[in-house]
Amino acid sequence: TLLTQIAHGLRSGGNMDFEDLNEVVPWFHAALLCGQDLDGAQGFQPRLYKTHQLYEKLPEDAKFIVLFRDPEDIFWTRYRRYCN
Repeated sequence: TLLTQIAHGLRSGGNMDFEDLNEVVPWFHAALLCGQDLDGAQGFQPRLYKTHQLYEKLPEDAKFIVLFRDPEDIFWTRYRRYCN
């Protein structure tokens, strides 16, 4: 979510005119379920989408920003979230 917020802020000049970040940066694999048109106007350029899909399942002409995290950090983040 932080990476998405940063990317949207860079492309929009810091525009925060939305209630949910998913309105302006839709999930690639869930947009249709949420009533969003991936081919519709997003209001800012370049177009951004979030996904956890495998590389092989994404459009060939897409450009990516990839975030890798240390697995131990992920473990402790989830542990604190679910055990507190």
